[in-house]
Amino acid sequence: MVRSARIRRRHPAVPDRPAAPRRARPRADAVRRLWLRALEETGNQCLGQDLVRHWHPTGAHALGFAYYASATLLEAMQRFVRFYRVIGEATLPQLEEEEGGFCLWLQLPA
Repeated sequence: MVRSARIRRRHPAVPDRPAAPRRARPRADAVRRLWLRALEETGNQCLGQDLVRHWHPTGAHALGFAYYASATLLEAMQRFVRFYRVIGEATLPQLEEEEGGFCLWLQLPA
């Protein structure tokens, strides 16, 4: 076990008490600004479709593991819409049935 006094002697910038806990997720308004800036900079209105190639379900923690437990892609997307508030507030997910399939929308709130 490392004693905090020894750490502070070696590294005086380390505070006596831990800092206030960081938020588990970024604020919705900050994420919204980030998305709007990304859309503006790239000019790509379908940016989310490109970014999904770089995302892994386990990045969503327990919700991501729920995807793996889903029997179908539709069931996974329904879980995503139902439990999205656990991982974020910046968008409003909607799953709509269309001819021949479904469409998942991530709408930025006004």
